[in-house]
Amino acid sequence: MKVKQAIPSKFLINAKGEIVWIYIGKDKTDRPSIEMMMDAIDKNL
Repeated sequence: MKVKQAIPSKFLINAKGEIVWIYIGKDKTDRPSIEMMMDAIDKNL
């Protein structure tokens, strides 16, 4: 039996409730680095 697993996803939402950055992993182990997320925060908020 094959078990399905969720794909890691990260979303950055601004104060207006708008999604300003999305990261969707390629597989269950693909996650953005801290540096990538900090860069997204600096550029979008």
